[in-house]
Amino acid sequence: MFDVTPLLFLQGLRSPFWNSFFRGVSVVGSDLFYLVVLVIWYLAFSKREGIYLSLVLFTSLFLNFAVKSLVAVPRPYLHPMLQAISEAEGFSFPSGHAQSTATFFFSLALLYKKRPVWVLAFLMVGLVSFSRLYLGVHYVEDVLAGALLGAGFAFAAFYLKGKLEGNEVNIVFWWKVAVAAGVALSLFLFCWDDLSARVGGAISGALLGWFLEGNAENLAWKSLFDRIVFLGLALLSVLACFLVLRGVFPEGREFLFLRYAIVVFWVVFGIPVLTRHLRRKLAGGS
Repeated sequence: MFDVTPLLFLQGLRSPFWNSFFRGVSVVGSDLFYLVVLVIWYLAFSKREGIYLSLVLFTSLFLNFAVKSLVAVPRPYLHPMLQAISEAEGFSFPSGHAQSTATFFFSLALLYKKRPVWVLAFLMVGLVSFSRLYLGVHYVEDVLAGALLGAGFAFAAFYLKGKLEGNEVNIVFWWKVAVAAGVALSLFLFCWDDLSARVGGAISGALLGWFLEGNAENLAWKSLFDRIVFLGLALLSVLACFLVLRGVFPEGREFLFLRYAIVVFWVVFGIPVLTRHLRRKLAGGS
């Protein structure tokens, strides 16, 4: 178990082209990549799907980090003969990149139920998983376990979604806020490193923002140009929010949690509410 031999074989096949290629592929499994994708999905396409994919993905990642900390398998590049060509945080087993990719793309395939989306899901999980082996940051067992856990989590979340939608219950607004606040406090107290703080903050901000916003209608646009301009301004506001908070908050796990919670809350609650308000003002003034 946790044999470094396959990684040493791949190390012998490395070249500058494939090094760059698999570094690029590996970006697809990062939390920052999915944060940007989900911001665009939520604001420009479907708020319901965006919030669902966000909560499923980041909850899956939070559990991944918990398992990593409990199992505490060192990274393979600690082996004297293996050289990694990429940086990686935390422990090795299971692979967070493989799990996040499987969670996201299989959730997408379950939502759309189209053959091309299923093909894309298997392709992306395979490519991202292989990239982690090629780069020397994971064992074979890591990516297999991560991919299986991610796929299993996607199917379980989709099954639960179907059960909840079939038995919809009207929950009082303040109960929703209380639940969101309780989840946020629990995640805040149980964050044990920077990885869990970032993801725990993202879950908290998304959940609280969704319950407070209370409007599942998508933002409508008159043209593709309007949608693109809006997205550009929205992403700039997210970047500005992130940079300001990084400058204001001191270093520390607790402040990292708050930073991500506020940024995601701004995306889920602040931007849609501000957009609707500005639209009403402009419509009233014209």
